[in-house]
Amino acid sequence: MLVDSETKITFSKHELVCLQDTDFLLIKRAIDKKVQTLLLKLASELANELSALHFAPVRTKISKGENYRGLPYWVLDYPASFAKDDVFAYRTICRWGHEFSFTLHLAGAFLDDHKAALIASYDKLALTSGLYLCVNTTQWEHHFEHDNYRLFNEVVVDANEWKRFLSGRDFVKLAIKMPLDEWDGVVERGVKVWRGFSKIV
Repeated sequence: MLVDSETKITFSKHELVCLQDTDFLLIKRAIDKKVQTLLLKLASELANELSALHFAPVRTKISKGENYRGLPYWVLDYPASFAKDDVFAYRTICRWGHEFSFTLHLAGAFLDDHKAALIASYDKLALTSGLYLCVNTTQWEHHFEHDNYRLFNEVVVDANEWKRFLSGRDFVKLAIKMPLDEWDGVVERGVKVWRGFSKIV
C-alpha cells in the first residue's frame, strides 16, 4: 500500500501510551488462552449432555478473530451442523468489551424440521428471562444492538404473532447474553441455556 509523502501522521496521547505499553499484548494473549479453555470446558460438559440425549449433530469448532466490529472475538460451535443453506448450531460467543452469549441458530432444512416445535414452544420461550430474538435480515451478525437482537417479548406478543414471524423467516436465532465479569459462570450457564433449547429441538 502506497502512502502519499505529504500525508501527516500523528499519534494521540492515548495511542502513544498503548504503543509504549509492553504488558497489554501479553495480557491479551493470556486472556485468549483462558477464554479458549473456558470454551473447551463448556464443550466437554455439552458432550456429556449430548451423549445422554443420543444427539446427532456433533460437529465441534472453536474459532476466533481480531475484527468483529473492530474487536477480538471467540466462538464455540457445539453442537453444530453447517451445510450450504442449512444451519443447526448452538453458538457460544465471547466478544471483547461486550458479553458472552449463547445462541440457538436454525436455518434452511433445520429450521423447517423444527418449526412446528418452535411454534408449540411459544409459552416456554415467552417465559424465558432475558431471551433475545434476532430481527435482522442477515444471520451472520452477533451484536445485541437494536437492529439485530431485541427481547423476545418485545417482538412477539402472542402465539399467533410468533407463528407469523416464523413463517416469514429462512433462519431463526434465539440468544441469551451474560456480562463478561460473570466469566466464572460461563460453563454452568452455557449448559443451562442448552438444556432449555434442547427441549425445543
